Amino acid sequence: MGYRFTAKLDFQPVDNTTFTLGGSFNVNDRTSYAINRVAYNSEENPNIKDTDYRIFARITQRIASTYKSEEGSNSSSAFRNVYFSFQAEYNKNQQLNQDPDHKDDFWRYGWFGRFPNARVKGFVPTSIDSLGFLVETPIYLDNFSYEPVGVNPLSEAYNISAYDFLQSATGSSTFNNINTIRGPGGIRNGDGVASVMAIWEAMGNGRNLYQNFDNDQYRFTLSGNADIKKHAIQVGFEFEQRIDRAYSLGPRGLWTLGRLFANDLNKLLLVDQSNLISSDTNFVDGTVRNDYGTGYVPVVDGDGNIVNGFYENLRSGLGVANNQYVDFDALSPEQLDIGMFTADELILNNVVGGYYGFDYKGDKFTGTTTFKDFFTKKVNGVYTREIDAFRPTYLAAYIQDNFAIDNLNFNIGLRVDRFDANQKQLKDRYLLLDAYNVGDFPVAIAGKPDNIGNDFIPYIANANDLTSVIGYRDGDVWYDATGQIVSNPDLIAQKSSSGLILPAKKDGAGTVAGEDWNVDAVFQDYEPQIVVMPRVAFSFSITDQAQFFAHYDVLTQRPTSNLRNDPMEYLALIRNPDGLINNAGLLPERTTDYEIGFKQVVSKSSAFTISAFYREMKNMIQATKVNFAYPFTYTSYANIDFGTVKGMSLIYDLRRTGNVRMLANYTLQFADGTGSGATSNIELTDTEQPNIRFIVPLDFDTRHAFTLSLDYRYGEGSAYNGPMLWGKPFLQNTGANLVFRTNSGTPYTRQARATREGAAIGWQDNGQRVVEGVINGARTPWQFRIDARIEKDFNLKLSEKKKATLNVYLWVQNVLNTQNVTGVYRATGNAEDDGFINSPDGQQLASAQTDPQAFIDQYNIRIQNPDNYSLPRRTRLGLRFDF
Repeated sequence: MGYRFTAKLDFQPVDNTTFTLGGSFNVNDRTSYAINRVAYNSEENPNIKDTDYRIFARITQRIASTYKSEEGSNSSSAFRNVYFSFQAEYNKNQQLNQDPDHKDDFWRYGWFGRFPNARVKGFVPTSIDSLGFLVETPIYLDNFSYEPVGVNPLSEAYNISAYDFLQSATGSSTFNNINTIRGPGGIRNGDGVASVMAIWEAMGNGRNLYQNFDNDQYRFTLSGNADIKKHAIQVGFEFEQRIDRAYSLGPRGLWTLGRLFANDLNKLLLVDQSNLISSDTNFVDGTVRNDYGTGYVPVVDGDGNIVNGFYENLRSGLGVANNQYVDFDALSPEQLDIGMFTADELILNNVVGGYYGFDYKGDKFTGTTTFKDFFTKKVNGVYTREIDAFRPTYLAAYIQDNFAIDNLNFNIGLRVDRFDANQKQLKDRYLLLDAYNVGDFPVAIAGKPDNIGNDFIPYIANANDLTSVIGYRDGDVWYDATGQIVSNPDLIAQKSSSGLILPAKKDGAGTVAGEDWNVDAVFQDYEPQIVVMPRVAFSFSITDQAQFFAHYDVLTQRPTSNLRNDPMEYLALIRNPDGLINNAGLLPERTTDYEIGFKQVVSKSSAFTISAFYREMKNMIQATKVNFAYPFTYTSYANIDFGTVKGMSLIYDLRRTGNVRMLANYTLQFADGTGSGATSNIELTDTEQPNIRFIVPLDFDTRHAFTLSLDYRYGEGSAYNGPMLWGKPFLQNTGANLVFRTNSGTPYTRQARATREGAAIGWQDNGQRVVEGVINGARTPWQFRIDARIEKDFNLKLSEKKKATLNVYLWVQNVLNTQNVTGVYRATGNAEDDGFINSPDGQQLASAQTDPQAFIDQYNIRIQNPDNYSLPRRTRLGLRFDF
C-alpha cells in the first residue's frame, strides 16, 4: 500500500518577485520478497515502511531593468536577464523494517508461550559420614509445563505438538528441563525453527530483525544568472547538512540472553552438613546455611561497587530481592523491558546489530557525546555506549560561462566542493595504539639514516630495548635500518624477538577499545576534502551541415559507503581481529570524463552523430588488509581501486517527418578496473598476500547496447491526416510509441566446482569456490525487450478561459514477455541450475537424506530464482489530467 501527495504554491507579492512554497509526502508500506521464505514461511516476509517528505521555500528575484520593457525595447544596460534565487528545504526519510504486528514491541517477537517452573526441593546423596549414614545435599528439581498465549500462533503450534508428545510418551504433564521440549521439535522463547532440509525457512520461524533508519537533510541553495554582453553567466552556492540515524536489533535474542542472565548470579553455595544426615534416602535433619538459588554473588567494579545488569534490573522491575530465583520463562513481555539489559550485554552478545543516533535500546539519542565517550563514559559503573548521529556537511560553489567567439561556442565552468564527515579518523591506519615517531623518540637512534624524517615511525626488535631500532615506516613505505626501501615488511618483523612488527609504544597508550585507550592520540578530526572540478565544453561548425564538439569534465562523489566511524567495530575487533571495519578517512571518488564527437546533417529532418568517450575513475573504495598494523592486522577499506570506461556511440535522429519520429542509438564500450564494488575483492584479503591490483572487466561492462525508438502519432485540426470514421477524425491526438532495446551480457566469474547455492542461509559454502579462468571472464546472455505505449489526448474546455487535457494511455513493458537472463549460477552459467545436485557433493548429500528424491525436488525448486530474470510483461492503463 502506498500513497503520495505533492503540492506547490506560487505567490507574487510584488512585481518581479516570486515566492514559492512546496512539498511532497510519500508513504510506501509493502511486504518485501525473500526467496528462502517462499515455500513455507511467506507469512514472515519483511514488512518495510518508507516515509518520505520534503518541504521547501524559494524566493526568486528578477532585476526588472535587465529585461525587455513591455513596449519591447531593450534596456541600455550591459546586463540582461539578471535574477537570483534562494531556496531552503528540509527532507525527511524514515524506513522501518519490522514485523507488522509486533513493530517495536521487541519482546513479542520471540514469545512463544509461558513455561512455568514448579520448582520443588529434593535431595541427592553426596557422601557417607563416619557413622555410615548417607549424607544428602538439597537441590531444586525443575518441573516445566507449557501454556500457549496466541501471540505467535504458528510458532506455538510446534510447542503444542511437542508438549502433547511428551505428555503421551511420559505420562507426565511436566518436563524437568526446558530444553526437553526441543527434542520433539518444540522451541523455547527466542528460538528459531529448524529449516526444511537446510533449503527453506520453516513455517512459523518468526522474524528476528528490527531496523529503523531515520535521516534528515537540511539544504540551502543560492543561484544567479546574468547575461553580460555575449556571456551567459551562472553562479551558485550550496550547503547541505545530513543527520543520519540507524538502529538494528535481533529481537528474538532478548529471550535467549535473558534466560542466560536471569539467574546466572544465583549460586549454589556451601551447605552446612553438620546435622544434615539421613538413613537410606529418608531425610532426618539438617541445617541449610545457603540454599541453592538464593545465594546472590554480584558483579563488582574495581572500586568494589556493585554493577547492576540484567540480573538486578529484572528483579527490580519485578519487585523481588536479588537473592530470589526468577521463573524467567513464565514471564510475559509486559513484565520485561529492553532497558533491563546493559548496553554491553546486548552489544557483546550480538543482539544489537548496530546503532547511531539512537541509544542501544532503540530510542532516539538527543544528548551530546563524543567518540571517546563511547569507551569511557559510565553511569553507576555501567558503560552507556552512546553514539551520536552521523552528521556530514557538504559545501559547493560554482560559476559557469556560456559564450561564443566567432564560430566557436564555449561552455566553461568551475565547481569547488568541500566535504567534511565531521567525525574522528585514525591518524595512522597502521597504529591502533599510540607510538613514538622519530622526532619524539625518547632515546637517540644510533646510525639513523639521513633519509629518515622526524615523522617516520621507528620499529624495534625488543619492547624493553628502545635502542634496538630495526626499521622505519613513512605512510605505506617501509625502510630497513639502513634506510633502504623494503618491499615486504615481514623482513623487518622477522628481526624482532617475537617475529612480529613492533613499534615503540608510548606509556599510557592503553588497550584497543579499553577504558584506558588513548583515543586522542590515535584519532584526529576528519580532514575536510576540497575538490576543484573544471568543466570545458566547446563546439564549432565545420560547415553549415556539420559540427564538431568535445568536452572535459571532472566529477567527484562523496564516499557512498564504509565511511562512518563506528566505535562498536573496535569493540568487535578486539574479539575478532579478522573482522571488517569502516575507514573514517575515505576520500571522495573522482571521475574524469572526456568526449569528442561529430554531427552531420543527413537530410532536412535527420542527423547522424558519432562520438568517442573516455572516463577515468579514481579513489574507488575497496576492502583491503592493513598488514603489519599494531597491535594486530585488520581489514578495512581504502581508496585503492581505479577503472576506465571507453567506447563510442552512433546516433541517428529523425525529427518528426509526417507522422513518424525515430531515434536510434548504438554504444560500444569497454569498462575495466580493479574492482566493481567496495567488497568485490574481499576474498583476496584472506590470502595473506599484499593488496595487489589487477585489471578485469567491471560488473557493469555491457559491451554492446542498441536502442531504437519509433513514435507514430496524428495531430489535430488541419494537421490531422489519419483515417475518418463517420466523418470524424477519431485518431486525432493519438500516438503509439515502440522502444526496442538489446544489449550484450554483463561479466561474471566462472566457478570450477559446483557449490550449494540453493540452500538456507549459512549452508551455501558446501563445496570449494575455485575460480575457473579469470575474474569476470564469462558473460551472461544477450538481452532483448520491447516496450509499447498507446495514448490519446482529449481536449477539455473548463470555461471560456480555462482548458485542460485528459491523457488516456496503455503502457505495456516487455511486450513479448521475454525471459531475459540477468543472473546465472557461476558453476554452470545457467540461470536455472547451479550444478550441485549432479555433482559428487550433491549426490552424497542427497543420499544421506531421509527421502533423497524429496530433497532433490525441493532443491531444484529452490534454485529457480526469479531474480535471475528481468521483469515479465507488465501492463498499465492510466489517466493523466493536465490543467
